[in-house]
Amino acid sequence: MSLKLALPGGQLAQPTDELLRQAGLIVRGYTDGSRSYRPRLDGRQGVRLRVFREKDIPIQIALGNYDLGICSLAWLKELLIRFPSEAVVQL
Repeated sequence: MSLKLALPGGQLAQPTDELLRQAGLIVRGYTDGSRSYRPRLDGRQGVRLRVFREKDIPIQIALGNYDLGICSLAWLKELLIRFPSEAVVQL
């Protein structure tokens, strides 16, 4: 079984990388100047990562393309206002 995680690009990339590092997760090819949209998680098999524009992350989760995503609360709220029946939740 694999876990698909959507990561934000842009201004949230650096704080997200720091948060993941504090949790012991080292992401290669994310904030080190790489232009790759598919970074890798060191030492973790079965975890697929993809970088998206922050506003697209709740949509990717709602569509079932990704299991988890990191974005600002504003984009999550916007999705839920537009589509209140979506099963996307804040953790």
